[in-house]
Amino acid sequence: MSRIFGDVCQAGYIVRDFDAALRHWTEKLGIGPWFIRDGLVFGDFTYRGEPCGVDVTVALANSGPLQVELITPKNDAKSVYNDFLASGREGFHHFGIMTMDFDTVTARAAAMGMAPIMSCTVGSPARIHFYEPGGPDDVMIELIEGTHGKAEVFARIREAAVGWDGTRPWRDFSELR
Repeated sequence: MSRIFGDVCQAGYIVRDFDAALRHWTEKLGIGPWFIRDGLVFGDFTYRGEPCGVDVTVALANSGPLQVELITPKNDAKSVYNDFLASGREGFHHFGIMTMDFDTVTARAAAMGMAPIMSCTVGSPARIHFYEPGGPDDVMIELIEGTHGKAEVFARIREAAVGWDGTRPWRDFSELR
């Protein structure tokens, strides 16, 4: 557990070839089923304080309690996703941490001198902040607000993975509603 943010619930990966990544994680690692959201719509999206219109495809699946997120940017809008790819990297990008008390955790981070570099709302609308704590590996923190039904969606993804037999490995995100 992070004493600043809370428990890690997600490992986020930025991938260039979405379909190849899905095949790898499903066929080679046996993780699934994947819930895919193409053209994810963000609200109130800002990157380094500027409004932005990033377009991404996302897939979510669980391996035990850990959710894996695959993200592929579909446009060249400024974002933490495109910065990562532009630096020549691909792969592990962030730890996702869900909190039911977003304001308190955000205030705690601010008191330590951390400000989000990317913020948005998604879905219900749940707030999301990306923090760049720095360090040798540049792993980011994605703080996810668990209210507004977000925690329930994550629970349904986790439940779908329990005893998954490999059938229907790729599913539309709308099946979670």
